[in-house]
Amino acid sequence: MANSELADIKNGPVSPMRDGRIQVDVVCSLGFNCRPSLLLRRMGWRTFSGPVDWLSIPSAQSTVHLFDTGFTTLLDEFESIPTNHKQVKDAKVVDTKNGVTFIHPYMKGGVQVRIRDLSIEEIKWFHRSRWERQRRVMSLAPCSLFVRFAPEKTAGDMDHVLLKGMVDRFAGNRSILVYIQKRRMEGRLSLYWASECEDVLRFDVNEGVDNDELFGVLCEEIVRQRFTLSDWHPKNKDSLGDDEEDLLKGGSDG
Repeated sequence: MANSELADIKNGPVSPMRDGRIQVDVVCSLGFNCRPSLLLRRMGWRTFSGPVDWLSIPSAQSTVHLFDTGFTTLLDEFESIPTNHKQVKDAKVVDTKNGVTFIHPYMKGGVQVRIRDLSIEEIKWFHRSRWERQRRVMSLAPCSLFVRFAPEKTAGDMDHVLLKGMVDRFAGNRSILVYIQKRRMEGRLSLYWASECEDVLRFDVNEGVDNDELFGVLCEEIVRQRFTLSDWHPKNKDSLGDDEEDLLKGGSDG
């Protein structure tokens, strides 16, 4: 695909919102994997770490359950599975009850450690504490934006409705959900986008291009051309605790 064709895709359907962007005050990832966090980090919009930033949770139902229950059931049932994932040399951990996969390493005492070298209680504490911190931040923010990249093959048609109900309960104030899914149909790649403020938009691109790269470009354009991030921060920010990056990205795949 030529650069001019890419520009047409980027500037076509999304341009009408360019001069009427919605101001949001805090942005977070809803998974399903690490790609939304990587996108927000690249944009400079990832201001704190959340509980699902580097996990893989394909099921919208499981994501809703974990947020609604404060991650209290995380890793109640799990197993270690051999894998050849580039970020894990020996095994990954899978929460068999909630369908959560743990691959990326954590930081402990300033040192990167593999998940197999941590106790289950340490991992549970990390994600519960990040859930609590995110809940406090978003309860103070006037407007919160949640971003989810849906799994290409397993997402349900009404998952964005289910997730929107959860973020409304979780954030407490105004919340917006950006829900993005790739769909391959008849040899083409479609990008399905939905939020509370617009109908569905779809982008079709030739499947011969680097789809992952183009997907990231389009997702960034969708967010930047519809939203702007304010310089808001909570007045009692010190009470929210330290937000050192405890979980390192290990690469481009979550």
